[in-house]
Amino acid sequence: MGQCEQTTLYYRTEGETGYVDLASSMTAANRVQYHQVSSSGNPNCFTVMITALKSSFAFWHLQNQFATCRAVKQTSEGWKTQLRHGGVKLADLPPYGRRARFALEAGSYVKDSTAISGEDIYTLSKLHLPPLMSTNGNEFFGWYMSTDGMRIAYEARDALVAGSLSANHITQVTVTDGDGAESNVPLVVSGDGVSGEFNVITQYMKARRQTPDVSIDTPGPEEGSDMLNLFSIAEEMSDDIVDAVDDYMDWKPYTPDNGGTGTSYANFDALTEAGECSTVTAVDTQYPPNFIICDVPLGLLKVLGASDTDFRIDVLAIYEME
Repeated sequence: MGQCEQTTLYYRTEGETGYVDLASSMTAANRVQYHQVSSSGNPNCFTVMITALKSSFAFWHLQNQFATCRAVKQTSEGWKTQLRHGGVKLADLPPYGRRARFALEAGSYVKDSTAISGEDIYTLSKLHLPPLMSTNGNEFFGWYMSTDGMRIAYEARDALVAGSLSANHITQVTVTDGDGAESNVPLVVSGDGVSGEFNVITQYMKARRQTPDVSIDTPGPEEGSDMLNLFSIAEEMSDDIVDAVDDYMDWKPYTPDNGGTGTSYANFDALTEAGECSTVTAVDTQYPPNFIICDVPLGLLKVLGASDTDFRIDVLAIYEME
């Protein structure tokens, strides 16, 4: 990020569950476009400090690991490939639709069948929280009237007044069912085979070459390795040591691709808790802490807290996941 940016954002919950799209929030606050992914399709990660101002909150986001990064990258490339096969160039798209946009999970987006083009579109749900200038409720960007007479708003489509249009659309891709019928579905990162969604991580894991859970070919030590000297003082025990390693160190020390069930990828797909923060709960102690610092892939956060309470997010950095 550069120096000339508004990086402090306030939010007020409207229910016990809410969502924050930091790319959209930074766009609204700075009046310039921020993206969930880079121009190459790699996910952007937002390093943030979250401070509780009233009540307590728990925050959840996508796992910051290889499956998230590779799944988003591959899906972005697949979307561009579909466009290319359809004879569409990125330059032919509207300026703010040239990078893929993702929903976090089911419930974080809504289907809009009243789009001006007559086609179904998907956009942020009313559970998404708009960024505020302060805790008194003033928004950075509510809506504006475009030169063609359209009322354009930051808010989610199902929270708009009549005659308004949300600019926060979720990218769609074309999928084919078992009968060969095609349909357009939104890109939703988390979700295990939810109907009507392209669940990004699950579909990536299903398409990925399944790696074996035991070693097939274990290479020997490099010739001339100093490690061989370790055996020189107990040469008669060398075979026993090697046998023990062969017997017990052949299995992966992490969950293999199938997630342990053979069909579900929930271990890769589930959200992880960034932490819980709360205002001070006692004079001599403070637990949970009143702020947390975390890295948020794609800038998508899920908020669990009480209704009509406030928290603050300071965006410390935005970097590209590779």
